[in-house]
Amino acid sequence: MLGWGAALLTLAPSQARPPVLFGGETRCRSVGREAVGVFLPEPAPLPETCPPPSCVLGREVGVDFWRAVLHFLHIPESPFALEALIHWQRVMDSPYCWNPLITTRQVLGWKCPSWNAAQHYANPLMGILATVETLEQPTYAAILRMLHQEAFETGRLERAVSFWTTGYFQRCDKACRDIVMGWNRLWQAHGISELCPPLTCVPGYAVGPEFYAQVLEEADIPVTQFAIRALWVWAQKEKTGACWNPLATIWEVPGRSCDYNRVGVKNYMSEADGVHATARTLRLERFDALRRFLTMEAWDEEELPRAVGIFVLGSPHGCYMNPYCEDLFARWRVLWEHRDVLDFHPLNPPQTFVPVP
Repeated sequence: MLGWGAALLTLAPSQARPPVLFGGETRCRSVGREAVGVFLPEPAPLPETCPPPSCVLGREVGVDFWRAVLHFLHIPESPFALEALIHWQRVMDSPYCWNPLITTRQVLGWKCPSWNAAQHYANPLMGILATVETLEQPTYAAILRMLHQEAFETGRLERAVSFWTTGYFQRCDKACRDIVMGWNRLWQAHGISELCPPLTCVPGYAVGPEFYAQVLEEADIPVTQFAIRALWVWAQKEKTGACWNPLATIWEVPGRSCDYNRVGVKNYMSEADGVHATARTLRLERFDALRRFLTMEAWDEEELPRAVGIFVLGSPHGCYMNPYCEDLFARWRVLWEHRDVLDFHPLNPPQTFVPVP
């Protein structure tokens, strides 16, 4: 007897397909661009209990499930497409029967909703049909284009996944970002094309002192141990994962940057792009107080908080009673007071801030 996956996959698109049989009833479902009938090797009445007794949790469905989904969507079965769907399944971690992506769609008259409207399905065919019919909605066109390897549209994918997981287009939460970033990595790992952020991304919190030295040089600020450590201390406050962007700037490098978050903080395609963007930001006139601080010319009690407020929060008043700024300035003040006796090697920065005695 053929298994579920084999029964589904032995039917070529051009072959005539026998109808689906459920409990003596004949049903032919229209999936995609043609009517698709699938033979179930062991037709049986629909279960009377919910969840059904013969339940395979969504997180546990196998690769044959995804091969059937791609078959019904008329998407060529490729290693990328299969891995992209399996990655989605892993992030969703679904506890619902035959429902790996936690869809709420009802199929074949079966209703078995959970507390959040996600369905338990009676058998794999129901789960496959529900997944396919949901993906075919126009809202998820970007996902289909990605699975076809036609285009990787990060913004549209985030909106599609956000709507799938939350019901809102603009709520791409951690799970949503994990899904899209995983697809990004798979797309590049399979050599389809280079994307932003790149596979070689170094998160901002992990860039080395050489990065800050290059920034200072390009910004026409003397490269000193004081200035490198001041930027490093600032980056530890930001702790951003944006690629080669330790100070979380929003400076755009055309064709070489993309949004890291909804605020507009950028990922950069290379270290050189991040250095250039950070230096160009520091060279802006509004950050003159920052440059004078980094060059050890002046500690401006009034203008420095205004400059940091604009840089971090977009407002000259952003640092008013702000714990982030208060802690940053306290650390900078220690550096400033000991700027002539710093015992700090720029190629070996400390892992935690230790005030210099």
